[in-house]
Amino acid sequence: MWREGLRYLAAGALNTLLSWLLYLGLLRLLDFRLAYVLAFMAGVLMSYGLLRHVVFARPGQACALLRVAASHLLQLGLGLAVVQLWVVELHAPAELAPLVAVAVCLPVIFWLQRRIFKPDAAVGRTQEVSACEKIGDASKVKTMPHGLVQRRFDFVADGLRLVCVALPVLMLAANLLAWWRWGMDLPFLDDWFAYAERTALSLAPAHLFKAINNTLSPVGVFLDVMAQRWLGGNTPAYQTLSMFAVLGGLLWAQWRLLGWALRGRRWLAPGLFLLTIFMLQPGSYWGEQNLAYQQALPPLALLLAAWCNFAAGPRMPGRRVWVAVLGLLAGLSYISGAVAALVMGAGWLLLAHPAPARAGALAARGRAGGAVLSAVGLLTTVVQVVLTRLPGADPRGRGMPLTWPTEADFWWYAAGKLGRASGLGFASLGAEAVWVTLLALALLGAAAVALRGLRGRADVYARRVAWLFLPLLAAVLVYLALVSLGRAGVRDPELRGGAAVFRFGYLRFHFFWLTLLLPWAAAAWASVLRRRECRLARHRAGRWPLAWYAAAVLGVLGVAASRGVFDVASFYRDAAGFRADQLRCMQQQQGSGQPMRCRGLDALGITDWEPIYRYAQKIGASFVRYLPIIVQDEPSAVLFDWDDPEQRRAVHEINQQPLENGWRQAQPDPQFVVPISPGSPAAGQCAVLGVQVRLTLEHPDTIQLFFRPLGQAGYSEAFSARRPVVPEPGGRAWASFVIDSDQGFEPELRLDPIAGPGRFRLQDMLVTCRLRAGH
Repeated sequence: MWREGLRYLAAGALNTLLSWLLYLGLLRLLDFRLAYVLAFMAGVLMSYGLLRHVVFARPGQACALLRVAASHLLQLGLGLAVVQLWVVELHAPAELAPLVAVAVCLPVIFWLQRRIFKPDAAVGRTQEVSACEKIGDASKVKTMPHGLVQRRFDFVADGLRLVCVALPVLMLAANLLAWWRWGMDLPFLDDWFAYAERTALSLAPAHLFKAINNTLSPVGVFLDVMAQRWLGGNTPAYQTLSMFAVLGGLLWAQWRLLGWALRGRRWLAPGLFLLTIFMLQPGSYWGEQNLAYQQALPPLALLLAAWCNFAAGPRMPGRRVWVAVLGLLAGLSYISGAVAALVMGAGWLLLAHPAPARAGALAARGRAGGAVLSAVGLLTTVVQVVLTRLPGADPRGRGMPLTWPTEADFWWYAAGKLGRASGLGFASLGAEAVWVTLLALALLGAAAVALRGLRGRADVYARRVAWLFLPLLAAVLVYLALVSLGRAGVRDPELRGGAAVFRFGYLRFHFFWLTLLLPWAAAAWASVLRRRECRLARHRAGRWPLAWYAAAVLGVLGVAASRGVFDVASFYRDAAGFRADQLRCMQQQQGSGQPMRCRGLDALGITDWEPIYRYAQKIGASFVRYLPIIVQDEPSAVLFDWDDPEQRRAVHEINQQPLENGWRQAQPDPQFVVPISPGSPAAGQCAVLGVQVRLTLEHPDTIQLFFRPLGQAGYSEAFSARRPVVPEPGGRAWASFVIDSDQGFEPELRLDPIAGPGRFRLQDMLVTCRLRAGH
């Protein structure tokens, strides 16, 4: 028992360390209680694996995983109580709370879990297992007893594979959590044009097929309109759905395609799938513009088309129809999708033409799917080119300077995008140039290796990798050429020279397509290192292959960490700060009649933002419900002024008694009912009211303003706004309210100057119409 106890302590220490590291990461995004629960759930799964394979080394009772999870319920309740006591009552550091909880719960949980894995529940039999099977090869070599050492080896190998599969999924979850924490419901840059052009709800063909920036994107525009109709254009909700659907769909497609190409090599597919973490790095299509993700729709559709054509089961109905539909979606999402569908379909056809007899079924699918995909790609390419080149179409796109392959800047910019696909880049320009050169050579070498895999004597693995990698490589390189052609010249004139253009290529999200190549380039290179007769498994049940596998995983993680791939929180936090700065600037400049001189908005060329706000309010855009934009006051917009004796006499005072020098003694629930005088503009014609209040208070308090939208019979908490007020030395305090109602207001307000009994003096109150109701 003492040996089991020592192993239990060691396994518990490892599990605690991993759970604690996960908790620290989640603590940056979530409340400490929720972070503890999520880290605890992950720890339960790791705990079962360690107990099953390392600590007790026996299967245990039936449904052992459920029993382990049930035993941890007690630890969860006791642990939460310890965490609450530690953080809230003792005011101790939240980072140490899980460690204290583990120390308290450890004796109880050991006793319970030892009973789950009691000796008489073990199977207790010896198995003969192929060493090659344990590392993923189907060929047979010498067998070995399945003892404790082998089980531990199996556990480590399975753990590595689990890490490789789980980490990209956790990266997707990290992006979602960071976006939920720092996302702001405010349109960003290009998103404003739908409101400026009053087309946010339009499904007219002229709107869907309007050329913008040298491309048509009717699929994306349709999705934007649906998001506006169903979600009110809510930015956090819309980007959450698009991130989950598109990034999750790409992860699913990559996993299924890798599983098909590497069938029988279960150790290799997870390791290559780990390279999808570069697709999930910060700075991709999410976190800024809502519509940016539309550029990720073509690669998603093309990978799904490849899955339908090659990896789906032989009985899949309508295979060619699905390929055609997905190719059409790619081509109508972006012009790059149309050209990429044409290139990928042509690639399948070219590979099918000289295919050897051993690749008969593969070549047949390649010919059929290639013909359909290339035809759809050609059709959508023609539609894209013709409609974007019509006279008068797309003036913004026509004005973009083009950079041709005969110019050095074209290649410098493309090199920058290639480097950005592997992370944010090294600080040293020389080191980054060497890194990008190695990446380019690795891609070219992988293409050469994949071409060798098409020979007649090549195995199924090499042929499948080549059929998927080479057409995808061609499509992505054509996309990179289109991006370099249209975007390399869209920069400040001060950026000159190869180094400046190279670094300029690291900006924005056009690197995303290149990240799709990394798993497949590695798969091509892995075919060079393929074992023969399981040669690498001859050393101690495959420990040396496992060591190489672990080294490769650690190498990938090290590169990703050094290049900022995991730092998703900083990107979303910085983007939120950028939006907050824009909001403050807009509030200061709105109504001036001049273009917004705000960072990021000045380039849009929108002179008057008042019609944008009116339209957004009319269609129920989500951001106007809590974000009324202040416009410039005009003298004629004053609805009530406390300094006007006639208007002040019309105010009805409730639950208060006048004192000397303008002071008032408030009883519970003091109120001012403020009517709008007949000589002022009608409140029913106002969409946004501004209310400024100046008081003298004896201590900090809360002021509340009640209003009634047009037709509302009485006051309610639902139509009110609160402001905490802290008086300055001398008792002076100010409060400001901006309230909006698209149907206008009843000509009366109610002001509760303080929350309860006490003394105060109301020195000034001004009610203005900040925005007239209109269309």
